[in-house]
Amino acid sequence: MTQAAAWDVLIVGGGLGGLSLAAELAQPQYAHLRVLVLEKRTRYQRDRTWSYWGTHRHRYTDLERHRWHRWSVRFEGRQCLQTSDIPYCTVDADAFYGAAVAQIAAATHVQLRMDCAVRAVNSPHTGDALLDVQLEDGSRESARWVMDARPAGKSGDAGLFQHFVGWEIRTPTDCFDDTLVELMDFQPACAGLHFFYVLPYGPRHALVETTWISTLGVPPDYEDELRAYLATRYGLGPFECIYQERGQLALQAEPQPTAHPRIVRVGQAAGTLRPSTGFAFLETLADARRLARCLGQAGSQTRAIASFRRKTLNRWMDRVFFQALASRWPVAPRYFLALFGGTTARTLVPFLAGNATLWQRLKVVMQLPKADFLRAAWQCVVG
Repeated sequence: MTQAAAWDVLIVGGGLGGLSLAAELAQPQYAHLRVLVLEKRTRYQRDRTWSYWGTHRHRYTDLERHRWHRWSVRFEGRQCLQTSDIPYCTVDADAFYGAAVAQIAAATHVQLRMDCAVRAVNSPHTGDALLDVQLEDGSRESARWVMDARPAGKSGDAGLFQHFVGWEIRTPTDCFDDTLVELMDFQPACAGLHFFYVLPYGPRHALVETTWISTLGVPPDYEDELRAYLATRYGLGPFECIYQERGQLALQAEPQPTAHPRIVRVGQAAGTLRPSTGFAFLETLADARRLARCLGQAGSQTRAIASFRRKTLNRWMDRVFFQALASRWPVAPRYFLALFGGTTARTLVPFLAGNATLWQRLKVVMQLPKADFLRAAWQCVVG
């Protein structure tokens, strides 16, 4: 089969990372680049819900389904409430997909192909040669740059995972305070963290998730957990489930290096998911903007573009935090109560968003049990 004409940029995977980069490259200032996106799914539909603290506007701010200025954390009958001018925001995946695809469709220099699974990305034999992309149907494409948004290999069952199932429900009576997000309603657990997460869209309408942070073993009965929680916490009998989602996020998987400098990982494959929070949306959008600028400046040149790299201090603090959690699972929810109960939202929100000042970090650290976290830090040092 004859090899197709070369693309400047070929994006493998059209999820959050791939589509956000493609939408950036669809802007007029990048019209000198020919861009192709290959996505294996046949159509886009809602498959997840992204949430974040709205510290700034972005390309998809107007898609936010809801904003809250109050949130809480609960454990053992204690509740920590916080209120902030910085809202907690949520975006449904189908709204994002639709907006990104519309931007791509309006750009003549960007093309999106659905139902196109990639088998392999092959490195060239010489430094200036084009990268070869082999599709599952046997066809091939060539490109100067390949931006790979696929999961970076299977991590197996090692390490910690955030795994969850969520139901969006409608109830026959008022049940929810739609001004307050339940960030974490912790439940007793000995081999991990277990909490419920509630995004109330209205008094009779909410997304309720049962979430675990643990190693992978025998999976819990998520559906039974949700039914029991809705019955005991909200006194719910019959209700209507209008949407379901589930996910499994590897929290300790390190992004793997690529086989060539012009193959660059994108999105969560590059590590934009922050392990300690499970948030990736704003970080992924910011990295898409950075990569688009780099590709626009590179033009026909073939110099390397750096993949996303999380701040060293953030990575270190996340490692210590998980070490402390895993050492004392039954009391770990108290760490979160200490954080939310001992710091103001003005201090805590930038910390959770990943852009805290050194002083804000110190104020957060001072709320945590010193002995537990010094021990965890030492264990991270000695391995």
